[in-house]
Amino acid sequence: MYLTDVRLDAHTLAKLIRDHRLPIATADTGYRLHVGLTEVFGDDAPKPFWLRQDDGDMLTVFGYTGKPAEDLRAAAQLHASPLAFDALVDIRSKPMPEISEGTALEMHTRACPQVQKASSGTGTNADGERVSWREGQVMDAYLSEVYQREDTGIGREEVYVPWLARQFDIRGGARVQSGEDNLLASLQSFDLKQVRRRDHTSGSSALQRLTVPVAEISAQIEITDQDKWTSLVSSGIGKQKSFGFGMILVRPA
Repeated sequence: MYLTDVRLDAHTLAKLIRDHRLPIATADTGYRLHVGLTEVFGDDAPKPFWLRQDDGDMLTVFGYTGKPAEDLRAAAQLHASPLAFDALVDIRSKPMPEISEGTALEMHTRACPQVQKASSGTGTNADGERVSWREGQVMDAYLSEVYQREDTGIGREEVYVPWLARQFDIRGGARVQSGEDNLLASLQSFDLKQVRRRDHTSGSSALQRLTVPVAEISAQIEITDQDKWTSLVSSGIGKQKSFGFGMILVRPA
């Protein structure tokens, strides 16, 4: 597995988006990068990825890939159209080390903390109104907790930190370390982001407007299984992982 730094020309990427007949003014950056990276690298496109810098002219993206930079550039030469290849300004990579069990790390992620409801139900929102949801519906993990507990006094950190810990419990590979009475993790920032996505269930090619939660969370973790950890990092956590969410960055604790 490689940590890859990809730099794309923003103006060429905009032309590429127009070639796909996407509304450049309404397509969010995550969607544009999803299209651009796929057009350049095909199945080898970095995923999950994280937009690290956007200065208006250049987009700098970090992502995990299974190939080094030179192989990705060769794949782009074979796969990409001339316009898509022109969008690729530079690419660099480094191999990620194998991390043994018991290693303590500090991790940071920019995730979309949503849950999929296992069954239909009803609850109460912050305004005291009754709300309902259907089986299989995807919603903000915080709202799911508020509706079910009917407690509008809980904070988002109280929900998103346990949500993160559950991702590790379900997937394996690491665990969030605990203090005397709390998990060693914190919500660094939160936002509600307007995005556009295709609704593949409706048969329409139009982009649908969605509001998704975006949470940056830091945590102290311990590696519990080397292979499962590699699988977890290479696939990311949470929803919207193809659109710039869910990448895990780590450093020594």
